Amino acid sequence: MDGSLVEKLSDDGKAALVRIGVLTETGRDLMAGCVVFPLVRGATNQVVSLYGRHTERRQHLYLPGPHRGLFNPQGARNTDEVLLTESVIDAAALWSLGLRNVIPVYGTNGFTDEIVGHLQECRIKRAVLLMDSDEAGRAAAREIAARLEQINISARSVELPAKDAAEFVASGQSEERARALIAEPEATRIPQPDQPKVASSDDGSISFAFDTRLYRIRGLSPSGLDRLKVNLRISVGQSFHLDTLDLYQARARFLLNRRPGFAESKSAKSRLS
Repeated sequence: MDGSLVEKLSDDGKAALVRIGVLTETGRDLMAGCVVFPLVRGATNQVVSLYGRHTERRQHLYLPGPHRGLFNPQGARNTDEVLLTESVIDAAALWSLGLRNVIPVYGTNGFTDEIVGHLQECRIKRAVLLMDSDEAGRAAAREIAARLEQINISARSVELPAKDAAEFVASGQSEERARALIAEPEATRIPQPDQPKVASSDDGSISFAFDTRLYRIRGLSPSGLDRLKVNLRISVGQSFHLDTLDLYQARARFLLNRRPGFAESKSAKSRLS
């Protein structure tokens, strides 16, 4: 706004804008020198407040009173994940790159109940917090994440390589670069242990190899589990351990787990020596 608003209004128009705070009591245009964005109700898109970002100073301006309304409420619709920025201008900058699922909070202390309610109504499951890359932004991210966890929305914080999202976009970054930085890292695959190789012999014994150990079991009944007294041999190279035990007895199973060949804290060879 260029400050000429007052000159173009009737007395009634001036009085109306004073009541809602666009003009001060002295008739000064509150948003003069700012790029102005409407803030709306999530359900109706009715304008309920304004946000102004000064073009020459790092200044964020709102209408008097508590923060009301949302910027880009549709950013939380038809998606499981939303991007939360620290200011409206940050959200607008990311939106201009093509990131449509973005909604701002209103500064480090501006995560309002209205925003929370909108995220719940839209059934958001995940939130990426793109706060400013300073200590105040990091502290705000921690507080917002804790509040989101209370309503079952998982949250993670991402710091862009700039002071804030608006500066990141102004530096000439692309949508692809932004998405790559925001993307959740792939979970590291946990290697699964090798499965033992099992073989049966004509004499009814069962053998299986695991790592460097060879296990041989004799005595299992082929017709059922009515008999579990078995002969067990564990060998590693030329070393072996031979035992007979009744698997129906808890004490026998307990002692087996404590015998050489089953304790995982020692090497296989030392277990059998």
